[in-house]
Amino acid sequence: MQTRFFRTIVMLLVVVMSVTISGMALTYQHHHHVVALHRQPLTEGNVELDPEGHRLPGRPVTCVLTESTIECSALNIDDIVSYEIHTSNGDSIGIFFTPDSFLSVLFTLSGEYRISFRTDEVIFLGYIQL
Repeated sequence: MQTRFFRTIVMLLVVVMSVTISGMALTYQHHHHVVALHRQPLTEGNVELDPEGHRLPGRPVTCVLTESTIECSALNIDDIVSYEIHTSNGDSIGIFFTPDSFLSVLFTLSGEYRISFRTDEVIFLGYIQL
């Protein structure tokens, strides 16, 4: 009898934990978007070469976008001079000069979009599914 009671309690705890974890995952997925941005030089002359003289593939910069913040690895947000949103076909949605204006428009959209962050030296391009 006690064994059956403990099995019931354990099963109930497993179900509650599963529902809680699933809810947290859905909340995180809805409010945070992780985007890999690839750098492209503004001029053709900016090509990094390895010691053998071959072009190095660009390392992606990982950015986490929320409705109020942008956090990027290896990219200082203060260096960004403009933020752009394009449809996946390349049609421009808008060019923004502050992170707040960019995010306020971005999070009203749904579907797949190309975003770009422009600095004085490079453009960082990536795709986001909203």
